Amino acid sequence: METLNENWGLFCSKLEKVKQTSNGIEALCPAHDDKKASLTASRNGEKILFKCQAGCVNNDILQIIDMEWNQFFVHSDNSKTPKKKEVCRYRYENKDGNHAFDVVRLVPKTFRPQRPDGKWSLEGVERVPYRLPELLQGVKDSKLILLLEGEKDVERAIVMGFVATTFVGGAGKWRDEYSEYFRGADVVLIPDNDFPGLKGMTEIATKLHGTASRIRLLELPGLGPCEDKHGKDFSDWADLDGNTNNTLEKIISELPEWLPEKSVNEFEELNEKHFVTMIGGKTTVVNEVYDPAMERQILTYSSPTDFKNFYSNRFVPVEDGYVPLGKFWFNNPDRRQYKGLTFMPGESSPYQGNYNLWGGFSVDPIPSNSENPDNIEAFSWFYDHIHQNIANGDNYTAAYVIGWMADLVQYPSKRLGVSLVLRSDAQGTGKGLFAKIFGHLFGKHYLHITNPRHLTGNFNAHLIDCVLLFADEAFWAGDKSSEGALKTLITEEFRAVEIKGKDVFQARNFTRLLIASNKSWVVPSELHDRRFVILDVNQQKARDTEYFGKMIKQMESGGYEALLWFLMNLKIEIDLRN
Repeated sequence: METLNENWGLFCSKLEKVKQTSNGIEALCPAHDDKKASLTASRNGEKILFKCQAGCVNNDILQIIDMEWNQFFVHSDNSKTPKKKEVCRYRYENKDGNHAFDVVRLVPKTFRPQRPDGKWSLEGVERVPYRLPELLQGVKDSKLILLLEGEKDVERAIVMGFVATTFVGGAGKWRDEYSEYFRGADVVLIPDNDFPGLKGMTEIATKLHGTASRIRLLELPGLGPCEDKHGKDFSDWADLDGNTNNTLEKIISELPEWLPEKSVNEFEELNEKHFVTMIGGKTTVVNEVYDPAMERQILTYSSPTDFKNFYSNRFVPVEDGYVPLGKFWFNNPDRRQYKGLTFMPGESSPYQGNYNLWGGFSVDPIPSNSENPDNIEAFSWFYDHIHQNIANGDNYTAAYVIGWMADLVQYPSKRLGVSLVLRSDAQGTGKGLFAKIFGHLFGKHYLHITNPRHLTGNFNAHLIDCVLLFADEAFWAGDKSSEGALKTLITEEFRAVEIKGKDVFQARNFTRLLIASNKSWVVPSELHDRRFVILDVNQQKARDTEYFGKMIKQMESGGYEALLWFLMNLKIEIDLRN
């Protein structure tokens, strides 16, 4: 029990903006750029439970915070649970040389930040780079600054005679306030020999560009091919025979200066992100932007005036002076323009002169076994989940569910007119995971909602390009005012689309609806109303994190591609309307 409490403290220490709740804590999710404290967590006498409400995969969260699943459960034999032991402590100081915090290295290998008052948290503590006073003096003296991925590497570089620094959390945890410490610096960024390190250091170089006087990026030679993760580091390189400070100085002297990739000209830049069309009889600028919360491309809509105002602080040279970039693009005859918006799954864009919102599937179809294409080994855990839990062990029901899925994959531009309803009294039975795994195939055309107004409310632009809508506790059958809108969504060929500030217009309706609820009365279904197929999900695997963890790992290791191939090529022999 004490080990579980210690791991709870360790878990909390690795999160930011931790706040106590009635059930446990809430905090920023480390797996995405979280602004709303999406991560919730709780513990009992046997295990620690956590979930990102924005949909991040738990395995990704564990990898980022450098913890293992076995730290979240009480083991029957506590001797099998390795105890953490401190092996090294790194002191971080602020610019005045005062103690800011420590980073403690433990075995089994993990790192924990600790405040001077002994608390395992950096809440309310000023974050600073490692060996900040030496860093600032080095910049002042125009010395070369090495930016590395860990405190151990910094200490090794210092022994070799260099000024070096790092920061808490590794290359992916850079904070914007660090940049000012490097103003005027000659910086060499040295990532670990893995792709996350290279990606992280490249992003840091982009943020330092224009602040540091010179930036160079060094991929250390002699460490073998770049690894997917956990690659060798600077200390490993320094351990190789012949690698001395003179060796490193020579390598650095031959490095070219790092510069950001040259961007396209400003007109092409805007043309890639914006286009003009007519919506509800009004000229509209449509913006293709990335939503980090949803982790997908979305469309937003601007009036011509708002668009021009947004780019009014950038100017383009013309013959008689300069004009604002927004005006220059909007008045240019080569701007991107379409007659209107349409959504035709399976067709390319433009479609009959309209911008087609269909973007295709998120993965390429690849069979589990090329010699036996019907093999399901690459997604066997998900297949078992469908059969044993979603279909409650019934072969016919399982065949229906898989057929319903295949029908959507094979015919996304037709309306089946039948929605699946997954019902259970218990939480954690895998209803949401079923939807998430299937929805992953459709990328931006899958939408998970939890608010009834997003299903039946007036403003419904988010549904215009949705082929699979997962309504998670988002409907109550007793709400008669929404019953008509719900049935229209399921069966009607067209639906009215209303965007804020725009006139209502008609669009083709290709949305399939998947509903999940823990309530006994979830949809307004009459005796002969076949709009809904209601399934009582088996609760045998409720909260079985090991079972669902294996399922997620398998899907992320080729399962999605194999599932898409299987559904694309499945011969649907069951009558889905009866």
